[in-house]
Amino acid sequence: MEFEHITEKNWQTAIQLKPLSHQSHLLPENVVMHSMARAFVTREKRDCYLPYLILHEGKPIGAFLFRNYGHGCNIISFFIDGRYQGKGYGRRAMLHFHAWVKNNFPRASEVELCVADENTVARRLYENLGYEYTGETSELGNLYMELHF
Repeated sequence: MEFEHITEKNWQTAIQLKPLSHQSHLLPENVVMHSMARAFVTREKRDCYLPYLILHEGKPIGAFLFRNYGHGCNIISFFIDGRYQGKGYGRRAMLHFHAWVKNNFPRASEVELCVADENTVARRLYENLGYEYTGETSELGNLYMELHF
C-alpha cells in the first residue's frame, strides 16, 4: 500500500475512481474532482487540502483528501473504488495512513474525520481502528470521530 499525490500526471486516472452506485449520496458526485478543486482553492494556505491516490501494487484503488493542521489531521474524504471494496483494502489503507501521518507529520497526535451515520460499514471500520465519537455532528448531520496516538 502506498499513497501518491494527485497531480497533473495522474489526475485523469484518479477521476475514474468511483464508489459503488448505492454509496453515491455519501460523497460529492465526483469525489476526486471535488477533492482536487478544494486542494486548488486552498493551495496557498498553510493548512491546505492535499489529495492523494491510494495504490495497491502500483494500481490506483481509491483516494483521499486530508488537511494537516499541525497537531493533527482531518480526513475530508476517503474511499475505495467500488471494484475493490470488500477485500480489506479500506482497513489496510487506513492503517497505512496512520503510519504515514506519524512518519510525515511527527507533531500530529490525532486524526479527525466525519462519517455519515447511515454508513455502517465505514463506521464499523473506524470504530475497529480505535476512532471514537466526539459527540458532535457536522452541518450535514455526519458524525465526527477522532483517533489519538
